[in-house]
Amino acid sequence: AEDFCAMMGYDAGQQLQVVPMETARNWCPQDLSVRQLFTHVLDIFGKPNKKFFDTLSLFAKDEKEKALLESIAINSDEGKAVYRDLVHDYAHHADVLKKFSSARPPIEHLINMIPTLKPRAYSIASSPLMHPDIIQLCVVQVDWEVESTKELRIGEATGYMKQQAPGAQLVCAVRPSA
Repeated sequence: AEDFCAMMGYDAGQQLQVVPMETARNWCPQDLSVRQLFTHVLDIFGKPNKKFFDTLSLFAKDEKEKALLESIAINSDEGKAVYRDLVHDYAHHADVLKKFSSARPPIEHLINMIPTLKPRAYSIASSPLMHPDIIQLCVVQVDWEVESTKELRIGEATGYMKQQAPGAQLVCAVRPSA
């Protein structure tokens, strides 16, 4: 989130007060920092949909970038090719904002442009008979290489868990299996 905030020109430590609106696309806590917004609420590493490109085009100051974003949104031949390349490279919202650097929507617009993080489901690997007060998970870290840049990507949830110190407590919910 720090790198994303720097790229976007946001102060990661700035405190926000979000006023919920009935028409808002996403739920968001009312009091949080910019860092918390981009770390724990918005899925900046999720795959953008066509509506994201369309809305982003409204904020592009560079005419070439604006035209390219619009071409993706309207599904022109050029737009299809660009979108196909982005999908092939597993481009996420942050990648698109980096690529189209003249488009810098204000935070209040990004809250509606980028979906919120979705819960991740994992299977419990421990027995309540052996560890009645502890839940243990067996988690495989998701990682892949972006073909065009050779950049190593790590799954958002598994990457976050790997960064935690042993014994760290994480917020979770237990649900019965189907």
